[in-house]
Amino acid sequence: MKNPPLDVTAAGRISAAGNVNLRDVVFVTVNASHIAPSPDGPLMLDWEVAPVVATWDLVAGELKVMFPMSVYIDALKDGDQALKTRVAEVSVVFRLDYQISATGYEGWDEDLEHFVGVCGYLHAWPYFRSEVQGLTNKLGFPPLVLPIVVSGEAATRVSVRSATELREAARPPAPKLGAKKSPVKKLRKNQPKGA
Repeated sequence: MKNPPLDVTAAGRISAAGNVNLRDVVFVTVNASHIAPSPDGPLMLDWEVAPVVATWDLVAGELKVMFPMSVYIDALKDGDQALKTRVAEVSVVFRLDYQISATGYEGWDEDLEHFVGVCGYLHAWPYFRSEVQGLTNKLGFPPLVLPIVVSGEAATRVSVRSATELREAARPPAPKLGAKKSPVKKLRKNQPKGA
């Protein structure tokens, strides 16, 4: 797993090479929910974007990246930080599909995770901003307009892991050589037929 800060220059090398192109942005899930009732009276909204853990995989010449993004929304009664109440959450999981035309430059393997994190965040962010603005309005709040993000900021918000890393972590451990056999099999072997 590659943790922040990611290397913007390494991400830029893949981007500048022009051999990885964003082909599709898929909304896998979209969720907007009230967490608590809003305080009465005039409100100001405050927000916090959750850290992102992007997961990528190379499949038949395509780079597929799962990008879960969430924002937590707080209401400030009369603008007072002491009277802050978490009132809503908006979450969107994106799948970014990139077409890869070539991987032939030196350093590709080292730069790929930086590209996934930095460029993936920059590619998903405008879609996320749009969803947050529309969904906060649908939740009955003033539309929340998130700021524009630049690459240096994106590099500090994302951790990146490969799908291979996840599969290996989820695989059950291999049996140890020379380990004793399961007593269950021994019992079955010694049972009379028909039992």
